[in-house]
Amino acid sequence: MSTPFAAPRAPIPPLALRARALRLILAVGLTLAVVAVWGESRDPTLVPALANVRFQQGASGAGDALPSAVETAEGQALDLQPAPNVIPGLPDPPEPTRPDRFERFVVQRGDTLFDISVVYGVAIEEILRFNPDLGDGSRVDVGQVVLIPIHE
Repeated sequence: MSTPFAAPRAPIPPLALRARALRLILAVGLTLAVVAVWGESRDPTLVPALANVRFQQGASGAGDALPSAVETAEGQALDLQPAPNVIPGLPDPPEPTRPDRFERFVVQRGDTLFDISVVYGVAIEEILRFNPDLGDGSRVDVGQVVLIPIHE
């Protein structure tokens, strides 16, 4: 049994593909220009100023269809070149706060660092920061003294 398929489409001529690609690139460029101007100023009255933008061709050689910059009606030039591949770094961790006081906790049989952190409402990482002798916190010994940072 054969499955009916739609008739194959005629291939799109290369000139039509280039025209479609150019329209898409220009639309994206104009959108980026609007976002850049509006984002910089936070002034919604500047958006109509982009009604008469002029695209400047890039300097990468013949047949370059990508605009490298746009100019607003007021003559403000906006660069459309993409930023280099820069991966943003992680934000700096917040400055550790110093607790108002410490409470001493003596570990009993069956206690875990997780249980201690839940009872006192303190993150395990903070308990480990003030108790370097606990290592990674996977094991606490009976009778061991743990300093619990208390923030009031």
